[in-house]
Amino acid sequence: MTPAPLSIGLVGYYCVAAGIFRVHRAHIFPVVCSSLARLCSYFGKRGAGFKSLKDSWADTTTPHGRLMLTVLGGLAEFERELIRARTGEGRIRAKARGVKFGRPPKMTPHQRQEALQRLHAGETMADVARTYAVDAATISRLAASSPFEHGAAGAVQ
Repeated sequence: MTPAPLSIGLVGYYCVAAGIFRVHRAHIFPVVCSSLARLCSYFGKRGAGFKSLKDSWADTTTPHGRLMLTVLGGLAEFERELIRARTGEGRIRAKARGVKFGRPPKMTPHQRQEALQRLHAGETMADVARTYAVDAATISRLAASSPFEHGAAGAVQ
């Protein structure tokens, strides 16, 4: 029987009738480790094993292969945690230096106040948006008292 490709993420996976979940190559295993571990668990509960066609160490149908996948999965998780910690520390240092994260605002505080006054005076959002070269959605968000409310422009004094 010809394997049916499942094409999940970065690796082409194949399921075969013999109960073995096969991949062509597991060389990017650390990149997709958590999703691959979930897939192995999913198919394992249904009686199927995982086997790489080119990497003999990646085979859950043998005790040695299960050990290798477990160890490498643990190392990949450890590396992800190190990366998360390093990037978190980098963000803290950047904030201490005064780096601003996120997109810069489209309008200055003065422009925002002016736009709200014009909306309160009865101008349409489209006209105000055109004046400041922004989208009407930007003005709509500005007019809302919270990001989840619309039409609060009348409350501005």
